[in-house]
Amino acid sequence: MTTGEKIAALRREKGLSQEALGEQLGLSRQAVSKWEADQAVPTMDNLVELSRLFGVPVDTILRPEEELPGKEAEPPEGVKISAEGLKISYAPVLTKKTRWFIIALAVLLLVSVTGNLYAMVRVQGMQAQVDRLTEQLYAVSKPAEPAAVGTDLENMSPELSEASIECSFDGQNYVLFINAIPVLFDAAEQAQFVLRYQNGAMYFDADSYLEGMYTAVVRTAVGNPTDFSVYLTLTKDDQTRSLLVGACKGMEVLSALDAVVYPEFSWSGDTLHAFTTNVEVNMQPTPWGERPTSPVSGTAQLHIDGVTVEEQPLIYENRDTAYRDEQIRFTCRFDSHAATEEQDWEVWVRLTDNFGREHLFTAGK
Repeated sequence: MTTGEKIAALRREKGLSQEALGEQLGLSRQAVSKWEADQAVPTMDNLVELSRLFGVPVDTILRPEEELPGKEAEPPEGVKISAEGLKISYAPVLTKKTRWFIIALAVLLLVSVTGNLYAMVRVQGMQAQVDRLTEQLYAVSKPAEPAAVGTDLENMSPELSEASIECSFDGQNYVLFINAIPVLFDAAEQAQFVLRYQNGAMYFDADSYLEGMYTAVVRTAVGNPTDFSVYLTLTKDDQTRSLLVGACKGMEVLSALDAVVYPEFSWSGDTLHAFTTNVEVNMQPTPWGERPTSPVSGTAQLHIDGVTVEEQPLIYENRDTAYRDEQIRFTCRFDSHAATEEQDWEVWVRLTDNFGREHLFTAGK
């Protein structure tokens, strides 16, 4: 079952409507409907709340191979089974032929039971192989994670049974949603998540909403190191276990601008002139939601053979209202300059975003 199908089944078992479930979670009915249609996935906080409400582990809701807990089967009403009713009594004196018949029947029964046990073991082994193949197929066919941010969990500590790191950007900070489940859980251990980078470390408290699961929402300011490893440290009686959760690389991409520079020029003899530069900034939403970074201003420089010959401010141009929300366009025009077609030229564009950071884009021969 998918995550959405499990949420729908658990909701119906509780006798709740989509609207009633949304009210308990502080969400709209539409949000619950999207979960159940597998058009969206609940956040970690919502998963924890669903786990508490339905009384099932988060893993059971998320993992396709995990079955929902079923009700224990009960015998039909009026039917009672007792060991006393299964007893067979024999007369104290049996004939020799009868004794051999009973022995043969017992041997046949033993062979039948042994055969059934062997068949059950074989079926379980085949089912385990099918499950492994299904997991491998799911791992190959599931959608790839966004390539903009590298999150390496392949080398996580063997003392962790499960771990995850989700990355996003809220306009001022990089935000990490960290989850880790140790193989051995000790409620007396004090837990922290540690972000280790080349020249230091940052420490964050770890919460345990469910027994054995540690989570944290970590915010690091833009400008902090964006390549680091995440560890879960568990301390008890001055003894500390340090478990590698995973590594994050290239998070600065979350706050970057995506722009393309289009130079347009013409030659007349040994003169480079009519040199116009268009800069188009893509404002499509990122895989993590709306893009919070946008350009505010910028400048363009013309370089000939590595020498800056002119600098102009970029002018905002609203080319078409249909693209206003998806693309921002700037333009500038350079003067004519003496140059030959054999010389190298390049345009450098510097854009300043709404957080005061500068982004460099280039184009040229």
